[in-house]
Amino acid sequence: MLDATPRERIIEYLAGEMKHGLSYNDLLTALTQAAFHTIQPYPDVGFKYHGVMMLQSLHLTSHALTDMEKWLPLLWGVDEFKRSQSLEQNQTGWRMPVVSTKITNAARAQQELLTALENWDHDAAETAVMQLIQATSPAQVMAVLMPFLARDYRALGHKPITGANAHRMLRITGAHASVAILRSTTAAILNRAGDSNPAINDHPADRAWKQNVVLIQDIAPDWQQGKMDREVVKSMLDIMRSASDLEASREVVRLLAGGSGPRVIWEALLAAAGEMMLRTGSFFALHANTMINALHYLYLHADNDVTRRLLLL
Repeated sequence: MLDATPRERIIEYLAGEMKHGLSYNDLLTALTQAAFHTIQPYPDVGFKYHGVMMLQSLHLTSHALTDMEKWLPLLWGVDEFKRSQSLEQNQTGWRMPVVSTKITNAARAQQELLTALENWDHDAAETAVMQLIQATSPAQVMAVLMPFLARDYRALGHKPITGANAHRMLRITGAHASVAILRSTTAAILNRAGDSNPAINDHPADRAWKQNVVLIQDIAPDWQQGKMDREVVKSMLDIMRSASDLEASREVVRLLAGGSGPRVIWEALLAAAGEMMLRTGSFFALHANTMINALHYLYLHADNDVTRRLLLL
């Protein structure tokens, strides 16, 4: 119904369904499936793809409202989905394709997915993620994808935003929408915004990641036991105001080695993003806030120490 009903009729139709017992969770799950199946993260992880990326925000907003009001963000989301769906159909006609795969063991599927992600190979990743979904759980697939959400700075930070949204929606909707969520998130990770293959080229958007992969080796095993110090937060905030991304990452490693804990860094990052919003109120500052929020969420839910280090840097 969400897929086929015209935008100008959808809200009235849903109002009738609500009167006849449609549940909030069923509508949220159906909207999640419809959005991930009909809106692709190409050519941008943004614009029409906001119809996908905003789902967890709508859900969190709804939970802050009364029983009657909780429907309003979701109905707004349905209308936005229909707008994004119309853009997609008019521009490309895309729908998530059916992919047939052979069942394989989890270890092999995981290695093939890692190789495809490292090589920026969309077709190979599409097959590998389907195989890994069949061989293991959505949580384990998400754990493989998570570090790559912070691999490059393209699309104003929409990749970690996409990942945080996907992680939350997997927990909310369960198995019903997991395949579409994970396939779409994999495709978003591999969107290189028109650049030549980053695996064999040196683009500015990829340089911080390449440095950070090396820098994390200098972080001690007990790095999360460091102390909280307000003065260090202020010092790190000063660095964020003037340093380059590469310089800031090196300073984080230095602070961790000196006994500062990761909370020092996160507080400085959150403060820097908030300050940027107050100073400029710009489109870019807005994304600095939403991106840092998403990276912090992923950091809190990562189950791998290497992933947490990379997300922090």
